[in-house]
Amino acid sequence: MWDRLPGGNRIGGALLNVSYHLHQLKANTALVSRVGKDKWGVRILQFMEENGMEGIVQTDAIHPTGIVRVTIDKYDEVSYDIIEGASWDYISYTFDLEKLVQDSEYLVFGTLALRNEVSRSTLYQLIDRPIKKVLDVNLRSPFYSKKLLEDLLKKVDIVKMNENELEKLSAWWHIEGDSEIKMKRIAKRFSLDVLLITLGSRGASLWIDGHILFQKSNKIKVKDTVGSGDAFLAGFLSKYVADGNVDKALAFAVKMGGFVAQRQGGCPEYLLEEVQ
Repeated sequence: MWDRLPGGNRIGGALLNVSYHLHQLKANTALVSRVGKDKWGVRILQFMEENGMEGIVQTDAIHPTGIVRVTIDKYDEVSYDIIEGASWDYISYTFDLEKLVQDSEYLVFGTLALRNEVSRSTLYQLIDRPIKKVLDVNLRSPFYSKKLLEDLLKKVDIVKMNENELEKLSAWWHIEGDSEIKMKRIAKRFSLDVLLITLGSRGASLWIDGHILFQKSNKIKVKDTVGSGDAFLAGFLSKYVADGNVDKALAFAVKMGGFVAQRQGGCPEYLLEEVQ
């Protein structure tokens, strides 16, 4: 999709951002999505080709490429108006898509992908495969429900959400106490392998095997926070998949989130050497 930012239009979308950063970090990744047969869709396909990104991106002659109107306030808080009826709402199940998932180790997706019954049906046909599932929780009103989250959390292994989403889910299931108690209770309730909580400028927390880890972030000069959570997730997965060391993965994830927050848009240009 395209993020319409105060400073102009930028290619974005949570999973395109994640795929872009994983590719930049030299991870083998493929993006699954759908764009319209319009100039915005053509530009996204060109962007992927220019950056060497692979995947299955369908084209749609009826529904336009996704648009998100992004507003950033004086406190760097971001709000989104995600236009409905976008092409990515209509990702179709295909044999090539089935084969791609069968040949992969991880399937990463977000809650927004399920707002329309077409993409939701496609994902549900793929999600029960013997593959690790990673859920990026994006509670964008009105595109979520308690039942939807319960269904998804029962099927996944790794979950990423922010602290506001942790509070929302905890309230649904009447979980009281501090954030560590809430993390432990949710992780146990849904038998998760890993639960990641982003804490904005304070860093991030992680639950694994009954233990909580915390990683503070460095002080940075924020350009905008669009896509910083996606960079965080990509940074974590790039290290965690490589060797399973959650301490190093969490530390790198926080640095990746801060690195991208110092640049504009969710997919800024950079070299791996700059990250290192």
